[in-house]
Amino acid sequence: MELKKHFITVPREYREGAVEVFQQKIRSANVKKATLTITALGLYEAEINGKKVGNYLFTPGYTYYNKNLHYEVYDVADMLAEENVLTVYLAQGWYCGRFMHENKTQIYGASCAVSWILSVEHSDGTVRTYCSDDDTVFAVKSPYSYAGFYDGEVY
Repeated sequence: MELKKHFITVPREYREGAVEVFQQKIRSANVKKATLTITALGLYEAEINGKKVGNYLFTPGYTYYNKNLHYEVYDVADMLAEENVLTVYLAQGWYCGRFMHENKTQIYGASCAVSWILSVEHSDGTVRTYCSDDDTVFAVKSPYSYAGFYDGEVY
C-alpha cells in the first residue's frame, strides 16, 4: 500500500483558509476487518457515516514535509454499516496555510492534498480496497468558509 500514489486535491486558485471536502460511498456487508490508512499535505479529519474517525486533532501533525510525512492507521470495522459515506475534510495547516510570525502561506507547497486507502475484509475472505483517487470520490461543497491556526474556523 503506497499512499503517495493516491493523493488528490481540488484544482483551484489558492485561497487562504479554504477547506476542501471529499466524499466516497462504500458498500460493505459482513465486515471482518477494516482499516483506514490516511495522510495529508495539510490537515485532515475523516468521518464515516457522520462519526469522526479517531480522536486526534491536527492530523497528521507537523513535519518537515520535504523529508517526512506522517500517516495514521485506524481500525474502522465497527464504524461500517451496509451503506457508508466516508467524508474527509482537508485544510491547509502547516503545509500551505498561514504560518510563522511573518504570516507566510504556501511554505511547503502551493495546495494541500490528501491520500487514503480503506481496506475492507469480508467474512468470506474477500478484500475490497477503496482509495482516494478512485472514480467514486467526489469533492463536495465545504461547510467551512475559513479554517486557520491563527484565526480559527468559520463554519
